[in-house]
Amino acid sequence: MSQKLTKAIAGATGFIGKALREKLQGKYHVVALSRSLRTGSPDMTWRQCDLYSLESCVKALKGVDKVVYLVHSMMPSARLTQARFEDLDLILADNFARACKENGIDHAIYVGGLDPETPDTSVHLHSRMEVEQVLDKWISNVTALRAGLVIGEGGSSFDILYRVAHRLPVLLCPKWMRSKLQPIALEDVLHIILHVLSMPNPPTGCHDIGGPEIMTYRSLLEKSIQLLGLKRILINIPLSVTKLSSLGVGVITGTSQSLVYPLIQSLKHDMITKNTSLQDSCLETMKNFEEAFLSAIPKEQVSQKRKGFSVTRFQTIKKVSSVRSIQRMQLPKDKDAIWVAEEYIRWLPKAFGLIVQTEKMEGLCRMYLRGSKYLLLELRFLPEQSNADLSRYAISGGLLLRGGQENKGTFEFRVVLDQKVVLAAIHDFYPSLPWYIYTFSQAKVHLLVMQSFCRHINKISNEQSQ
Repeated sequence: MSQKLTKAIAGATGFIGKALREKLQGKYHVVALSRSLRTGSPDMTWRQCDLYSLESCVKALKGVDKVVYLVHSMMPSARLTQARFEDLDLILADNFARACKENGIDHAIYVGGLDPETPDTSVHLHSRMEVEQVLDKWISNVTALRAGLVIGEGGSSFDILYRVAHRLPVLLCPKWMRSKLQPIALEDVLHIILHVLSMPNPPTGCHDIGGPEIMTYRSLLEKSIQLLGLKRILINIPLSVTKLSSLGVGVITGTSQSLVYPLIQSLKHDMITKNTSLQDSCLETMKNFEEAFLSAIPKEQVSQKRKGFSVTRFQTIKKVSSVRSIQRMQLPKDKDAIWVAEEYIRWLPKAFGLIVQTEKMEGLCRMYLRGSKYLLLELRFLPEQSNADLSRYAISGGLLLRGGQENKGTFEFRVVLDQKVVLAAIHDFYPSLPWYIYTFSQAKVHLLVMQSFCRHINKISNEQSQ
């Protein structure tokens, strides 16, 4: 192993992560985290890491002194996901941050989004702020770099812009295209990250980063069309039509709605930098939009690259046929994750007694079909993995669980965001029912049960506040 300092990149296969790992090689030993193992080099080690697993994160971060967190949960990780992307983001960030604390890592860099500081902040941008909070809880020093649109080859926002400009002769410009932004070149983002990593006492807190030009989304599109040597007709329309815009962009560019809609929803805000002291201290000059755009134009068709990646990923997920389900609820005052888990076991036979009956023993909870001996599911409490902030159960048996996967599925209750929120989550559950029967039966029943339990816990929280 090299004696160089070791930096880990979470999100090493992503847009910024791929470019960053190339910049870091030669300066540090790089630990690149990925869902699958890859071939490394003398200066880079690939480590398999499932960010939905705390144990996997702890193992993957051993021997690391600093980390860069570039993870966003826009892409699916299970064949069926019953969760909002912001709750997925919380789970991922919480596992990663806990693993940093477990390994004594005291500094992390996180690249998130600019805060428009408005009461109607989009879910996409609000999620970025929540991730900052989660990282800050467990890691003593966090440098949060808040960026708007990052321009670089392979970036999802740039790819969408590039394809829209190429494929539509007439472009309708909704009201949100009058919002202002400060696009920043990928090269400048990388320079700032490298600068922070090199500092013996890096600045913590939130730091805005953005390019030298303030543009509207319409002027950005017009400039892009000009740089591509194209001729297009742009027509202003007086409506925002966010959902219609995201649907149209998704169809035209071949991009998933799960990625496009949150991005378009956040474009209603002006994304202008405020606190740029860190950026100003390490960058005398920055690339303007034209320089950034021209350097980002792909050397091959974007659609071909993206299509190959997404199809391969989807086929792998479909073959596995696993389930992930996450629901968010308010945490009642003076309660913890252990209490919420026990309340679920007490509440279930009361709320759904016509369907299920439970049997609780030391460390075990068994759920039977009402009036029969048919064991539907068995939950085994994991005391060594549980505490006031995290109560975990292994899904260890039952007719509804596919044979051979007994030790993979987990059911957990996790407290986050300054003890205000609890997440109920099922990870890596493999149903025994044929997939299409499962999705129209057991999956819908599970979601109904968990939504009902959320209302039950939220009611307790609301009654306490009255």
